[in-house]
Amino acid sequence: MEEGWVYCLSNPAMPGYVKVGKTTREPRERAAELYTTGVPCEFVVEFAKKVQNVSVKEKQLHQLLEKHYQRPNPNREFFQCSSADVHE
Repeated sequence: MEEGWVYCLSNPAMPGYVKVGKTTREPRERAAELYTTGVPCEFVVEFAKKVQNVSVKEKQLHQLLEKHYQRPNPNREFFQCSSADVHE
């Protein structure tokens, strides 16, 4: 049972989309990793929650979000919704 963080990130360069993922490190570290030459703005950690079974929780959250919001690429963790939508 792996402990980790489920997080929601936003990016001003991608309005209307959020990234919902997991990490076993601090969410701010993960957000900083994603700020590469292919992304014009830094990611913002909207919220994060420490959980047990982080991989299972992330998968469950993705499945729930897919029922209500568009996922432009099934191989990426982006959803067309707001961080408030994910937090609910």
